[in-house]
Amino acid sequence: MSKQFYLRRKQGKAVSSTNIKIKAERKIDEYVALYQEEHQDDESDYETPSSTSSARIYRLDRKDRDQDVQDACQIYEPTLKLLFESKCKKTGIPTFAMTYLMDQIAVGYPELSLRNHGIGPTGMVSVVNQLMGNRTVKKLDLSQNDIQAEGTITLVKLLRRNQTITDLNISENNIGKKGMETISNWLVNNGSIKRLNLSRNNLTSEDIVFFTTVMQADDIIEVLDLSHNKFDGKAGVHLGGIIQSNTTLSKLNFGWNYLGDEGVIEISKAMKSNGTLEKLDLCWNEISDVSTHEISQALRLNSCLQELDLSHNLISDKGMENIAWGLESNSTLKTFRIGFNLLSAAGACCLLRSLLKNLRTGLETVNFAEAEASTEFEKLFWRLKLKKPRFNVLDMHSSSGGDCVFVLKPWDSLHVLETYLQNNNLNDFSEPNVEDSD
Repeated sequence: MSKQFYLRRKQGKAVSSTNIKIKAERKIDEYVALYQEEHQDDESDYETPSSTSSARIYRLDRKDRDQDVQDACQIYEPTLKLLFESKCKKTGIPTFAMTYLMDQIAVGYPELSLRNHGIGPTGMVSVVNQLMGNRTVKKLDLSQNDIQAEGTITLVKLLRRNQTITDLNISENNIGKKGMETISNWLVNNGSIKRLNLSRNNLTSEDIVFFTTVMQADDIIEVLDLSHNKFDGKAGVHLGGIIQSNTTLSKLNFGWNYLGDEGVIEISKAMKSNGTLEKLDLCWNEISDVSTHEISQALRLNSCLQELDLSHNLISDKGMENIAWGLESNSTLKTFRIGFNLLSAAGACCLLRSLLKNLRTGLETVNFAEAEASTEFEKLFWRLKLKKPRFNVLDMHSSSGGDCVFVLKPWDSLHVLETYLQNNNLNDFSEPNVEDSD
């Protein structure tokens, strides 16, 4: 599609497509009506667009104070606008989406977000045509466009030729099993994508069998997001296979699924021998105390995991005891999210006692959201704080229901000094007598 139908705007911050749609489309019809009224005696001129060199430029929404929107909302004669709309309609992509796409490509931004632009499977052809020869866009967001399997096939044609894109987001697109198979076949020869987001696609355990097999041998992708799908316990074997065999993945998000204890046990077994994964998200997966023993074993044997999210599950104080045992021998975990479970102050205290036993612990942040802090917990916290000043606890509540402020305030250095002097009988000194000294 020719670039003569729009003016390139000044380089600056990205213009919201929503602003373009609301502000431009609202005003553009008024200018078309005005143009038709001015040329009602000359129908031939209206049907035949004049050349771009002599075309009158119409500025949309002139009173708008947002300069970026004004710069983006410029068109030539309304006749050209009508022709542009006609071509967009034939290719199946909304006018505002095509305008925004061409504008961003012309400016040369490395990040292109087309989230929720109504592109659909047909409109993906236009997007691919615009990006096929592009060498500037590195991050492409196509989320929430309902491109389905048909649009995924078109997208893969782009990915096979364009080696510049390294970050791809196709979440919320209903790509289905056929779409996943298309992605899997492409991954066999993937040479560029390092971050892949496949969340919110209603994928089942059966849909990812081939995908996980390919991912076990993939040596490019570093970040994979499979959250908000429909994986049950059977998916654990396949997802565990990725963790056990893949050598490049550093971040995995399996949150908001239905893995349960069956799936998490398989994932935990794979974690024991993994040497690259640094972040693992298992929140909202119906995990109970049953799988905490395997989680504990994984924490004892794994030597690379730095962040673990087990929040919003069904783990009680008993399960916390198992996990705490694993943390007694762990030296790499830095962030642990265990909030919004079935924990009481007793379970929280159990975790702190395990950290006090571990002289090599690297844990710096623990999220205990909705757990209640007791007097014993506060004492254990300050003991650990002396040992590890960077240690912090987030989102705990006091017995009265308020937030615990004590976990956020720094340790009083004067109090430390006074305690040391008292414990060593060094604070009982009489002031020197000036007269005696003379």
